[in-house]
Amino acid sequence: METSMAQLADFHHDPPGTQTRTNHPGAIRTLGLWAARLIDTLLDWQERAHQRHHLSGLDDRLIRDMGLSRAEIDAEVHKPFWKS
Repeated sequence: METSMAQLADFHHDPPGTQTRTNHPGAIRTLGLWAARLIDTLLDWQERAHQRHHLSGLDDRLIRDMGLSRAEIDAEVHKPFWKS
């Protein structure tokens, strides 16, 4: 049985002495998976920002060699980091 994030949040509202959910491997696994996805997303965003920064420094000859236009590069470079 997988534990939802709402169930994990409910843990903090349990009365003292009844906080047994921390020993639930499913809750810890769910939290770990959530944290791993968050880290993966943050690393994707960082890589995307780095690639767009690199694109902004390409000269027109390289852009033409890739079959792109300066306008296409500019449109990509000005996207927010969270958009692919």
